[in-house]
Amino acid sequence: MALPVDPRIEAYLAGGRGLVSTGNAQRRQMSILAALGLTDSGLLERSGSVLQGTQGAGFAEAPELMNESYAAQQGPEGRAFRQAFQSIDSAAAQRGAAYGSARDNAQSGARSALLQQLAASLRQFDAQQARSITDQMAPLGELGGNIAQIRWEQGREAAAAPPAPAGPSAAFQAAMTPVTGQPNIEKMIVKKPTTKGTGREPLKRAPVTRPRVRR
Repeated sequence: MALPVDPRIEAYLAGGRGLVSTGNAQRRQMSILAALGLTDSGLLERSGSVLQGTQGAGFAEAPELMNESYAAQQGPEGRAFRQAFQSIDSAAAQRGAAYGSARDNAQSGARSALLQQLAASLRQFDAQQARSITDQMAPLGELGGNIAQIRWEQGREAAAAPPAPAGPSAAFQAAMTPVTGQPNIEKMIVKKPTTKGTGREPLKRAPVTRPRVRR
């Protein structure tokens, strides 16, 4: 059963759209700032904001309303790695061990430390984004609960309403003129009286005799 449109529901949906739109914009900005931080720090050569996924905001009346999540796109290793390797190479060259195992171990340790910094930065961004979505859940859930309450009230009123009266029969409508709504004499069927099936003979008219006048 289709329930009527209620202005209160439209108002709640407008509030939900505002919350979702604001949250999506905030999370996109977070991903842009995270990407800039990764490139400015030299951990990545280049990075950017990319849409990671969408999830319904929980409104059956507005299934197109989606919460968006973003990610900081990872590019090649940045200048921080190159600078660390160059420093290690310079130190090894001064010791006369430019290609020794000590140099290789030092480079491996430097890469591991920088990758840990990169992972920590990405985890921090993911935590901020998850907190943003969690912060939306309470107000969006409250709006959804208000809409559900209105729908329940509408369903209860519809179930308690008396059935609509039946309209005139098709035969009666066919016998009415389309313009005036008055009986259409031409369409009404007038049956002639009959004695068929009654077991009685039809009445016969008695002959009429006129008196004869003598001349």
